[in-house]
Amino acid sequence: MKLLTLIFLLTPMSSQALWTFNVINDGSPVLYSDLLFPISYTHSTCQFQAAVINNGSADDVIIINTAGCTSNNHFIVIDGYRYPLSDTVEVNFYSDLHLFTETSNLNNCTSASGIIPTDPPRILLNGLSIEFKADSDALVFTDGNNLYFKYDSINGDIVCDNGVEFIDPREIIFLGGFE
Repeated sequence: MKLLTLIFLLTPMSSQALWTFNVINDGSPVLYSDLLFPISYTHSTCQFQAAVINNGSADDVIIINTAGCTSNNHFIVIDGYRYPLSDTVEVNFYSDLHLFTETSNLNNCTSASGIIPTDPPRILLNGLSIEFKADSDALVFTDGNNLYFKYDSINGDIVCDNGVEFIDPREIIFLGGFE
């Protein structure tokens, strides 16, 4: 199984803050750099676009999503539940806001702790605002033909209608048996 992972580590600061990303191919890091905000992703092009610091100056960069670029294979994962995103999804990452510019079936969300916090840093999707943990990794990764945007909310217990329990394929022990 080939697994390509883009790991974005969030630094919630000003709009010039950096995200560090690692591209991991079959468990081995193949690329590492710092990205400047804003960072955008468009399903129609299957590309992340950003600027990087290169020898003291900013250069534009495109990271191509080589997996997960067919219809309806993009998902947002919040607190361990997966929700499908449409094939028109676009995401703009800022230091304190991740704006999903589409409609989805992410609605009727509840929290066992009683309230869904909406302060920055936050996700904004379909009019729903959810504060996510600033000290945890904001994670984007592919598995097979699926692309995941994975978040943990600040209270860790948000569930919305149509959520499917998500088991991270990278955390399954002995996935391929003993080798």
